[in-house]
Amino acid sequence: MQQGQPVTGARRAGPRRSGGVLALLLAALLILVTACGGGDEGKGGGTDPEKQPSQANVTITPKDGAKDVATDGGLKVSASGGRLTSVKVVDDKGAPVAGKLSGGSVWQPTGKLRAATTYKVDAVAVDDQLRESARHATFTTLVPKNTFVGRYVPEDGQTVGVGMPVSVNFTRGITDPERIEQAIKVTAEPAV
Repeated sequence: MQQGQPVTGARRAGPRRSGGVLALLLAALLILVTACGGGDEGKGGGTDPEKQPSQANVTITPKDGAKDVATDGGLKVSASGGRLTSVKVVDDKGAPVAGKLSGGSVWQPTGKLRAATTYKVDAVAVDDQLRESARHATFTTLVPKNTFVGRYVPEDGQTVGVGMPVSVNFTRGITDPERIEQAIKVTAEPAV
């Protein structure tokens, strides 16, 4: 056999071809991993704004599970980094609590809450990209130590004659009658 015969050349070309095939396979694998986004795994979705978490943060005061919450001034829902879009507060019977939104970021009830009652709060806020952030909380208002009941005559909706006095009788003695008088409101239809 002479040098340079195809048989000898075939032996030498074999390793070069498998080296080229191996390099080609590695390049294809690298392209596949890059195309699948393997470099961005675990980084919160890359730079796509829709995949980023909302910048809005909802805060409910009192905290979830709180007990003995004041019936006046104890509830407040606020948002930072965004604005509130929905605040729903209901008592344990499903009755809604009316409230007022101030500046788009603070919600408070417009009246007092009922004593010894469990309330549920659901609030939603959005950031400037309209991404939502939600929060849920449940709390219970305080049980007052000194309670009393007032019974009044005539009863609501009852038709009475001219000169019928309105009276309220309490189940215990009242130590601050002026405060009670300010809290009672009597109306009649037609107005008299």
